[in-house]
Amino acid sequence: MELSTDRILTTVAGVAMSRLRSSDAADHLDIGSWTGELIRLLGSTGSHLRSSACDYTDSLMGLPMQKVDICDLNTESLPYEADSFDLLTCTEVIEHLENFRHLLREAFRVTKPGGWIVFSTPNILNLRSRLRYLSFGFANLFGPLPVGRKERFSTVGHITPISFFYLAQPRPQRGDIHDV
Repeated sequence: MELSTDRILTTVAGVAMSRLRSSDAADHLDIGSWTGELIRLLGSTGSHLRSSACDYTDSLMGLPMQKVDICDLNTESLPYEADSFDLLTCTEVIEHLENFRHLLREAFRVTKPGGWIVFSTPNILNLRSRLRYLSFGFANLFGPLPVGRKERFSTVGHITPISFFYLAQPRPQRGDIHDV
């Protein structure tokens, strides 16, 4: 793994575990599990987490006994009942989706009231990204493909830059949304 990915996963694991009481059993969903490294890190903390994995494929999973539920995160509902998880993690995934709002709604649906959701995505508001946007019109880690690249629709998978504002809004409570 890359060093920045290691730091991100370690930070997410630390934030996630600081929100849960280590003595309680908890249900955890890792969306976009990739190799399962975050699940492994959380399991090594001595916590009583029961982790589920969900991704677009199970071929990347590196944990031999970890089942991966396959789901198209852009269009399909997560294959879980509402209010199923105490902790939901989704690290460096939503910038790869065309319809990240669908995944946000689904994440809130499957997380128990009082549960915790931890998302991470490239920071497009940092100085380096802002300067790149000012100079080239694209946020850092996003933008046009390098000349000579064969694939036509990939910027190493980053297609949707998402600012902090769209992730920082509080979850609406069930009675707070009214149809007009």
